[in-house]
Amino acid sequence: TAAMSGLQLGNVEQQEPVEPAPIRHAKETESVTSIHVAPDADLLLEEVEVAEATDPHMHLRVPQKYVVQFIQNELEQADACKSLPMALLLFCAYAMMAVLRLDQESRFSMNHALEHDIRDNANFAFSHNIGSKAIDDVNSVADFYSWLRMGLVPLVLGPAQQYGYSEGFQEGTLRAPGPPGTCSREPGVWPADKPLASDGRGWKKMRFASDVEQQVPVLGDYLQFNRIIGGIQLVQTIAAPAKCKTGKYDSFSELWGKGCFPVPTYFNIPPEDHHAEIIGAYDRQEWLLLKDPVDPVLIQKTVDMETGCQGMTGAACLCKTCQEAGEPFAPWIDEKTQKVTARFLVFNPTYGQFASVSSVFFFTRSGHIWKMLVVQNFQMAPYGVNDVGGSAALIGAAIVWCAILVKMAAEEVVEIYATFRDYGVRETPARYLGVWNVMDWVSIAGSFPVLIVWLQYDLAVGDVNAAMERLIAEELLQDLGELDALYRLVDIATASAKDQRYLLFAYPVVVMLRLFKSFNKQPRLALVTQTLGDCALDILHFGFVLAVIFFTYVVSGICLFGQNLPEFARFDRAVHVTFMMLLGGSDWDAMADAAGGQVQAGVFYWTFNILMCTLMLNMLLAIIMETYGGVKGRIGVDAETLVSQAMEIYSRSRKAKSGEYIRLDQVLDALHRKEEKTLMDRSSAEFRNGNGTAKHIQLRDRAIDNAATCVAPLGLNDVFKLVRGIRTAEVVELLEGGKILWETEEPPVSDFLQKIGKCQEKLSRFRQAADVLTLRMHRAVLRKHGEEGAEECVARRPHTRPPPAEPAKLEALQAMLSEGLISRTEFDACKGVFFRSIGVATTMP
Repeated sequence: TAAMSGLQLGNVEQQEPVEPAPIRHAKETESVTSIHVAPDADLLLEEVEVAEATDPHMHLRVPQKYVVQFIQNELEQADACKSLPMALLLFCAYAMMAVLRLDQESRFSMNHALEHDIRDNANFAFSHNIGSKAIDDVNSVADFYSWLRMGLVPLVLGPAQQYGYSEGFQEGTLRAPGPPGTCSREPGVWPADKPLASDGRGWKKMRFASDVEQQVPVLGDYLQFNRIIGGIQLVQTIAAPAKCKTGKYDSFSELWGKGCFPVPTYFNIPPEDHHAEIIGAYDRQEWLLLKDPVDPVLIQKTVDMETGCQGMTGAACLCKTCQEAGEPFAPWIDEKTQKVTARFLVFNPTYGQFASVSSVFFFTRSGHIWKMLVVQNFQMAPYGVNDVGGSAALIGAAIVWCAILVKMAAEEVVEIYATFRDYGVRETPARYLGVWNVMDWVSIAGSFPVLIVWLQYDLAVGDVNAAMERLIAEELLQDLGELDALYRLVDIATASAKDQRYLLFAYPVVVMLRLFKSFNKQPRLALVTQTLGDCALDILHFGFVLAVIFFTYVVSGICLFGQNLPEFARFDRAVHVTFMMLLGGSDWDAMADAAGGQVQAGVFYWTFNILMCTLMLNMLLAIIMETYGGVKGRIGVDAETLVSQAMEIYSRSRKAKSGEYIRLDQVLDALHRKEEKTLMDRSSAEFRNGNGTAKHIQLRDRAIDNAATCVAPLGLNDVFKLVRGIRTAEVVELLEGGKILWETEEPPVSDFLQKIGKCQEKLSRFRQAADVLTLRMHRAVLRKHGEEGAEECVARRPHTRPPPAEPAKLEALQAMLSEGLISRTEFDACKGVFFRSIGVATTMP
């Protein structure tokens, strides 16, 4: 019965050579002489079919590997579904923490106000009261000094600009009463002995809205709500001398008559913001302080800087760095100058922010000057001590974010320990390291730079606040040495703020990958990840062709447009602008002008759009969409939704707590223990006593592998024996789930079994072959050893092989093999099953 049922249900497994099994009947107490093949095998099978008909689930037998796989999938899906709320909470906590930490709304307001005022109101080239040029019109050294003296200094340091009245106010107060709607004050109301000074000094006191009376103008007030600290700092960096690129023609150098001072290559094209933000070490420095009156001190100092104090008659030179070279004094800007920065520090108490406003000028060696205006700000109180609600929300979000990361790290450590316990040191990396576990550790490791820069930013802001408190208390806000130290601390704080902003920008990508881990085990959420995973190889090969064509156009664009378009002047910028063209962004007029004609630009533009945009991109989309359709079809329209999966997990958990169901991990452990026991029973005493040793770990490793690969069928009774207290409904659910995997995967063994089930004639011939082979083998043993000798031989389970069978004994199987009904592998597997069923070594030919 065991032999026939094993044949029918597909107990065809690849095992190591083992000892011959004893010849047993249904009752182990019967003697060997009572062992025989039922004279009517079909009658026995009919009895089995009747038993199966009484219980519709009795016939449900599935290879163990698929049951194990189904249980593992269910456990992984449950873990992924349970981790989804935690992953979403991680993202929400991080989002709230980042938004509250940066406070980008108030920072934008500060940046826009300061940049707009400098760009639009720091004017020069006046005609009457209107300045017709601004910072973007500075194209020479003379323009720079005009902008500095007539635009920036009066705007930022001139108190009359901050507390002035409307245009024509003084004239309006001295005229006679006019018609209705005009000024009706009597003449002489404004004191004639206190005219409005050009710099606003000497004004009377003014009562502010806060009911505070101050002498106006207030020194350093800027845009009504800001306070300038110290004044304007002017710094520049100079270039080192180098040999001129005149080659072997020395006469050219003689014609030039001056040295060459090359600058970095990024000066040749419009620089980026990070080039302007970097102050670092500087070579020349001058200060325009608030304590000095605009006229004549500050205006005279800018004149001395421009002329190098030449042509002075008896007055002291106010440009300190101009005197370093000795007489005759040199101008502050010369051929060595490569970058000049005019900046000032602003404090806004309403927003609680410091802002560094920098006007940066890059002096190229072609004679052009690139201009940039950069505003960098940071919070003086990063946690909003005056905003209780915002501060509590920020701290709470940060605590939740850190707690989730600690929980993730603890879970990964526990998983590593469990893997190490089960498989040992050598197997742990291969068993543990996977894509999603790596993503978890990336999420955890990525938090450390965020935390480090977070603390660095807090410390840098604390240093600035401490320095400001000391300068205010000791009245050192006009001391040059203290101001220079304060501005360097501000540089550190702004750099930390920038690093923090970049890290907070990058970390959400890591959190997104963490969410994909939870999506991957839900069929409908995993459409994206499975689609990209399935078509990754195709995209890789297609991407190679796409990249070759793309970079061909990058190089062509550099050659065609580079000398006239800065976007194509450098390789990295050309890559960027070509990619933007791929997405539909292009400036045809500029390209046509840069190429020297519409024909030249048209060849580039037309071929690029036809080949790249029309053909290649659509082919890429076709590859992805075809794979997407296949993945969606594989999942099916009846795929489990997120809600139904959550309800199923909740229902199973509730039943497990009530005792109605056995937990899936316990069922899986029972299957592992079954294989472990089998291996221990087949091993020597040395292995049996090796609990906790390396050999025991090897046994456990093999047991888990065997449980996951064993094709031995599992039925209701098998599971009942392995798992005590399990209910029939749960067993049927597990077997049905394994059956679905078995039918969808169609491995070679299951394919063989499906052939048997579909072909009744083939199955009948298998039964006949089993009967003939079993009977002849038993008779051969009897003829060889006699009845008593056979009983003793089988009882002792000798390792010696019985006499080889004659070829005629396998004629039934060989006939099926020759007719192509079974393959060679199936033939060998069936032969092994027949021999093992009667206690014959599987090595017998």
